[in-house]
Amino acid sequence: MRKLFAVAFALGLGYSSCAQSSDGGKAGSEFFGVVSHFLHTRQIYTDKDDSWSLTRTAPLQARLGNPWVTEQIYALTAKSRALVDDGTANNADKYRISERRKLIDKWLSNYDEAGTKVLLTVMAAAPRAKNSDKINDDFGNWIAELVSRHKSIKVVQLHNEPNLRSFWPDSAADYVELYRGIAGKIKQQNPQVAITVGAISSLSWEPGRKWLREAISAGLLEFADGVSVHPYNLKEAPEIDPHLKRGSQKGSLREGMLAFWKEMKAASPAGKNLKIYLTELGYSSAPNGIAGIGSEDLQAKYLARLMMLHLDFKIRDGIPTEAVFWYDLKNDGPDASNQEHNFGLVSADLKREKPAFDVYRRIIEALPDVSELKPSTVTLTPDASDVQVHPWVDAKGRTIVAIWRTGPSKEPVNFALTSTAGVQSKTGDSLDVVSGVKSKLELKSVAGGQAFTLEDLSDVKLVTFSNGS
Repeated sequence: MRKLFAVAFALGLGYSSCAQSSDGGKAGSEFFGVVSHFLHTRQIYTDKDDSWSLTRTAPLQARLGNPWVTEQIYALTAKSRALVDDGTANNADKYRISERRKLIDKWLSNYDEAGTKVLLTVMAAAPRAKNSDKINDDFGNWIAELVSRHKSIKVVQLHNEPNLRSFWPDSAADYVELYRGIAGKIKQQNPQVAITVGAISSLSWEPGRKWLREAISAGLLEFADGVSVHPYNLKEAPEIDPHLKRGSQKGSLREGMLAFWKEMKAASPAGKNLKIYLTELGYSSAPNGIAGIGSEDLQAKYLARLMMLHLDFKIRDGIPTEAVFWYDLKNDGPDASNQEHNFGLVSADLKREKPAFDVYRRIIEALPDVSELKPSTVTLTPDASDVQVHPWVDAKGRTIVAIWRTGPSKEPVNFALTSTAGVQSKTGDSLDVVSGVKSKLELKSVAGGQAFTLEDLSDVKLVTFSNGS
């Protein structure tokens, strides 16, 4: 999807975005993230407003409880917004470049102080650009310096959707050659920062996968710690991979993710433990476009299902996904019919939180540290094919069940579980992440034994059971 442009000057932000779960532990924010854009505001792009300014977006990040954020830095050379000298800058131009870089330093310092985890996307000049060698040498040195100074930068992503000619007009081999050098400079300054590559659009779209295979053949994974991908579902439901074909049918998102990981794992150099970063995914609430689903309420419902699926792929299937980023933190414009304007969690002017914002906040707040979750099992009666159920056990032995229906049925569902101690829990706490309604579940006698009953699964429920309570 097209990158949104924005973000502005931020002064001394005294906020903290590190969420905690209800028992005081780390929350699901260790896994979930949002895409932000701190570059294109009036301080860099003079024709933009300040709606992406950290002074305005930081409170939203804090309210989400979300320490993972993606930001982007481009090797801009146009005199009105230059961040890099292309060899034609005079002394006045160089001074303005220096001042703009100081702004970016300040914004990253704000993230440092807030304890925010940043995945920084860097976009160098394609080799065909005039003076690209000089531009990219300067750009690579500067990015390496930023990474060495800012503890918030945990991951550097090398480019965005380079399989699309609008983002990268040269070859996959050119991409590998250029970014191998930039990755080396970054690692020399900070060996601990992770380098993720690819960032292709989309998960199972064959032109994107073909580009990635070409890059891997040119040595891409030799300097990578992870691979990024943008698994947009387009208009399809979260459980479906729109580009994965199974005869006349479309395959499941689980199949698509497993196939992607299998290919990356097989291509990985010996001894390297690659990670996966889902650096863009989401739906537009606009009625138009390839990813427009025409409803803010449906966007919220799909967000909940999508995030639970990717979490289960990590826990149950062992896909080493480090972080998942919803595109986008805020809308890109005010036109409700424009797809690109409506991927956000809040309105373009930041005055209104869309339903998806509260859904995401509830998910992040409700989940414990996801790195400690292990897969579990439950028994459903009746065994409905349209019920998605994903049970996990946390480090304290509590069972957490994410459950919802993909179809229109309103039939109640019974499910039974056994705690890790072998004792059946007698009560559970249910949270409807879409409505925010909380309720108590009681163990009851049903046909075939004892079970908990959920009457309505039209939206995602997160049900937590204490160990043998």
